[in-house]
Amino acid sequence: MKKIVFLLLTFLISINVVMADSFGVFVAIDKKEVAPGDTVRASIMLTCLDNEWEGSSFKIGLDFDSELFTIDQTSYRVRDGWNFEPVGGSNSKFLGTIEPTIDPWDTFNGSETNIVTGECYTSGISLIDNIKLKVNDNIKNQNTKLYSVLDDDKDGFALVSIYSKSNDNSLSSLSVEGFDLLFKKDVTTYDLSVPFKTETITLKYACSGAGCSVTNNGELTEILEVGKNTIDIEVKAEDGSKKKYTVNVERQTPNNSSVLSSLELTNNKEEKIDIKFNKDIFTYNIEVPYEVTYVNALAKCEEEGCSVKYSNVNLLKVGNNTFNINVTAESGDVSKYIINISRDEKIKPNIIDNNENEEEIEKPESNNTLVIILSIICALLFMWVIVLIWLLQKKDNESVINKEE
Repeated sequence: MKKIVFLLLTFLISINVVMADSFGVFVAIDKKEVAPGDTVRASIMLTCLDNEWEGSSFKIGLDFDSELFTIDQTSYRVRDGWNFEPVGGSNSKFLGTIEPTIDPWDTFNGSETNIVTGECYTSGISLIDNIKLKVNDNIKNQNTKLYSVLDDDKDGFALVSIYSKSNDNSLSSLSVEGFDLLFKKDVTTYDLSVPFKTETITLKYACSGAGCSVTNNGELTEILEVGKNTIDIEVKAEDGSKKKYTVNVERQTPNNSSVLSSLELTNNKEEKIDIKFNKDIFTYNIEVPYEVTYVNALAKCEEEGCSVKYSNVNLLKVGNNTFNINVTAESGDVSKYIINISRDEKIKPNIIDNNENEEEIEKPESNNTLVIILSIICALLFMWVIVLIWLLQKKDNESVINKEE
C-alpha cells in the first residue's frame, strides 16, 4: 500500500484538497498545459483521515467547462480500505462494492459525478475516478480550472492552461550568398546553377512561426560536386509538424576553352600596333622602328573561368624579342600565343651628311663674326657723326665771335 501511494503521489502535478471531518477529496492532473485536441487526465482522490469513521452517503465528482472539454473516458479503481455500496441516481454513474471476480479498473461514458457510501477502516489515499478530458478543437489560448466536488461544494481545483501551438512550418526567408534566389514561402523547391569555380555554397534562412525550428540553426554551408547537388532544409513547427524545402544546385562542368577573344599591343607612345589578331593563330611576327622601346599587351579570354599569364613583355632590345601569353582554361588545358617583335637598329648618317652637318655647324660661327664686324662699323660711324656735329657747332661759334668783333 505504501509503495502504491508513493508512486501515485510522484505522478501528481497539481493537488488541491476539499476537507470533511474525517476524509478529504482532491483533484490532480497529469498535464498543466494542453493544446486543442489533446487530452488531460483528471484524478479524483479520497483520503481517509479517521480510521474509525463510518460514512453515510456522500457525492464526489469533477466540475469543468463543457464548452472547453468533453469526456473522453472515465475509469475507477477502489483500493483496500473502502467499502462501497450502490446508491441510486438518475444522472450519475455509481460506484459499487468491488467483488474479487471484477477487474479493479472499469470505464464508462457518461456523467462525471459519482455517489459513494461506505466506511473507511484504513488510512491512506484512494483513487476513485480517472477522468480523461479532451480539449475541444478551435479553442483559443486561455486558462481554466477543473474542480473537485464534494457533495455540492467545488472548492478544490487544478489549473489547466490551454495553449494552441503554432502549426506554421514555413520559412520566412531563404537566400544564397553570392547568388540571386527569388524566395516565396509557399514554394518549397528551388533550382540554381553556379559556375565551376564555385566550390562551396552557403544558405541562410529563418522560419516564420512561433516556437519553430530549422535545420542547423538557420545557416548551412555545403561542398559542391560537379553536377547536381541537393540541399534539404527542414522546418519544424511548434506543434511538431514539419515541412521540407529543397534547393537543387547545379555546378557546371569546367570550361575547356583556352583561346583568346582579343589581343591588343600598344607601344611606348600609346599607339596601337596592328598585329591582325586571329584567335586560332598562335604565332605573330612584328617589326617596329628603333623609337619603340617597349610594348604593353592586353589579352582577353574567350570563355569565363580561364586565366592569362604574360611572360617577357614590355622592354624591347634592338633586334629580336619574343614574349609568350599563356591561356589556361578551367579544365586545365593550356594554349600559348607567341609574339616575335623585331626592333630596328639606329640609322647611321653617311659622309655627305657629315659634311653638310659640319657646314651647318660652322654657319653659326660665321654669323657671329659678321655680327661683330657690323657692330664695330656702326660704332665707328656713330662716333664720326658725333665728331662731325661737334666740329660744325664749333665753326658756327667762331663765326659768331668774328662778327661781333
